[in-house]
Amino acid sequence: MYTEREKVRYVEMMWAEGLTPCAAQRKWGRPTREALRRWERQAERGELPAETPRARAEHAPRSHYPEATREEAVRLYRLGEKPAHIARRLGIGNASIVRRWDARARKRAILSETGARGAPREKERKELRGMVEASGSEDEAARLRADLEEALLEVAAYKELMRDPKAAGPESLSKRRLVGLGEKLRRDSGCSLARILTFLGISKSTYHYHRARLDSPSGMPDGGFDEAVVEAFSRNGGIYGYRRLKAELEGEGVRAPERKVREAMARLGLVARCSRSERKWSSYKGEISDAPDNLLVGCRGRHDFSAGAPDEVWLTDITEMKGRDGKLYLSVIVDCFDGKAVAWRASTSPNAELADSTLRDAIATLEEGRRPIVHSDRGAHYRWKGWIALCEEAGLVRSMSRKGHSPDNAACEGFFGRAKVELFHSLVRAGASVSELFEAVERYMRWYNDGRLKAFKSDGGRASYETIRDRRKRLGLAA
Repeated sequence: MYTEREKVRYVEMMWAEGLTPCAAQRKWGRPTREALRRWERQAERGELPAETPRARAEHAPRSHYPEATREEAVRLYRLGEKPAHIARRLGIGNASIVRRWDARARKRAILSETGARGAPREKERKELRGMVEASGSEDEAARLRADLEEALLEVAAYKELMRDPKAAGPESLSKRRLVGLGEKLRRDSGCSLARILTFLGISKSTYHYHRARLDSPSGMPDGGFDEAVVEAFSRNGGIYGYRRLKAELEGEGVRAPERKVREAMARLGLVARCSRSERKWSSYKGEISDAPDNLLVGCRGRHDFSAGAPDEVWLTDITEMKGRDGKLYLSVIVDCFDGKAVAWRASTSPNAELADSTLRDAIATLEEGRRPIVHSDRGAHYRWKGWIALCEEAGLVRSMSRKGHSPDNAACEGFFGRAKVELFHSLVRAGASVSELFEAVERYMRWYNDGRLKAFKSDGGRASYETIRDRRKRLGLAA
């Protein structure tokens, strides 16, 4: 049990320090916050004879706080008191204003020392300097001059930092930006390099390393990086984005961080080709034979287009491309193991022979005993008797998309989408003829398997870039 005298003492201590009951309990460890809150209410009602030592300011609405209140708030804040406690103690309505008062006081002190706007007049500064030199020794005057130079340098640095709203201070800047700030200070203030190095806290070698790269946006002493990016981008026909461009450059021994590649592409105006939908999807009508089940969809409706080894799961489809003098139809069979184009044929007519010849070419690549699943959409090309007979003779397992579910063959559609974005859209828009499209198909399909970098995820989850042929050689799956 606490006596009335102890209760009064605790309440007066809490008020004097500007603490809430919760803060007082955390600071002292006792009494409980509930007891302190109850005693405070009793004191406010006059039931406890506790005096109020808090110097509450009489503050009219929409008027400035007295200067004495501001000075006391700044003094308490610099002693380590929390703004909320100071506001409660001095009767300030908003605790955040205490920090602003402190910042303004510090700024006034710096301006006063540096002779900037708002500082004492030149006559007063001369009088102060004379008083210091008359009353102190030469060492003391030298120390004060050094402090003044330090303050001047600090003010100049913060003026530069104020131009960047995201820069909290010199410690928040990268080494390269620190060196840029140092060069600006050297030009404006005439400070020596040794003085700048000490002020910024970086080594001389680091300073010279980044200074040599300040004038180059790519961060290199010469323009070699930009030239390498342009050359690699042009060599692949403007197909690669920044990830594959990074892999291409590093394969040539060029150090190419992703951020630098993205910045260089943006600066040079290099934009990889992107997909543009030119035709709306249209449905088909008719059922010419029974369709097999979709073997690639799970019980929850999710598709699995992966395979543990080559020639386990094949995808097939036909796409159309408009030439200047006709149309070209491309039929392809894709291996789900790594996306390799197992076989392909092009024709001016989407007939049974186009689909059947593509399948015969793919079957010819099979090793003895291989019986892959062949998944297709519900097109008539894959429901004719010739296609079905070829699958049965080779022992292939047929799988077909569900009606009205175009994503059931999304992986093969994605193959066509990449091919059109990377090459065929630009040829069609340029007015290429059918014969030119035929030649482009042969070049692209061979490059896709043997020369195009593709992202493959390793066991650790990180993506590595290899060609399909090189990856199969590395895994011992190809000669």
